Amino acid sequence: MLDNIVLTFQIGLALVGAYQLFLTFFGWYRPKNKQKFAPQKSFAVLVAAHNEEQVVGALIENLKTLDYPKELYDIFVICDNCTDNTADIARHHGVYAMERHNPNLRGKGYAIEWMLKELWKRERQYDAVVMLTRIIYQVPII
Repeated sequence: MLDNIVLTFQIGLALVGAYQLFLTFFGWYRPKNKQKFAPQKSFAVLVAAHNEEQVVGALIENLKTLDYPKELYDIFVICDNCTDNTADIARHHGVYAMERHNPNLRGKGYAIEWMLKELWKRERQYDAVVMLTRIIYQVPII
C-alpha cells in the first residue's frame, strides 16, 4: 500500500517536472519581431555655458553625432555673461549661440529661464527640451 502511494507521488512529481521542462524550452525562445519606428519628435538641446570656450566645441561636436535625424533637433548654447569666445566657437560649429548679458541676474537658473522664454518666441516649436547645465571635462595629466 505504501509503495503505491510513493509511486503515485513520484509520478505526480515527474509530470510536474516534465511540465516545468516544457515551459523552460519555450522560455528560451524569444520572438525577435521588435518594431522600429521612424523618429518623429523634434527637440531642442540647451547647453548652459559661462566662459566654456575650452570645452564647448568638443561638446557640440559630440552632440552633432547623435543617432537621430539632424533636422529634428537643434542645439542652442546659452552664453551667459561670457567674457571669452564661447559664442564665437558655438557659431563656428554651426549651432545657435544665444548671448545673454545681465550682470544683476547671474547664474544658470536665470540663463535657462531666459532661454526658455526666447525659445517659445521662435517660429519653430519643439516637442521636448533637453538641458545640459554642467559641462564636465578632464584635464590631461602630464
